[in-house]
Amino acid sequence: MTHIASVHCAAIGLVLDRPLPPTPPPDWADVLGWWDGQRLALREALVRNPGSPWTGRLAHATAIHRLDAESALARPVPARLSPEFAPGAGELVCAVVLPGSAGCRGGDRLPAVRPARGECGT
Repeated sequence: MTHIASVHCAAIGLVLDRPLPPTPPPDWADVLGWWDGQRLALREALVRNPGSPWTGRLAHATAIHRLDAESALARPVPARLSPEFAPGAGELVCAVVLPGSAGCRGGDRLPAVRPARGECGT
């Protein structure tokens, strides 16, 4: 919950063009309320900025987190995502996940990685 609320907080800053550092509550008992507040604030930010490129990215990220949580259930529910929804997932991975994994900041490009000589059949 803390991760998802932190992502929502950062996304609010991106959508509104005002960086917002996540400030999770120190007590676990308060995390659900904080998450709910971030969820509502993100929804409001997206309503105010309907053309934001983050709308689709956040929809895909949220869907993946939902599928992850549902897969942990004793009786997982079948995924209910339409085929039309899938194409944007690749853009999310390439534009957000991979650069973040490589330590890039917002606006940075993913650094090119080349195998060393002798690796990967070179």
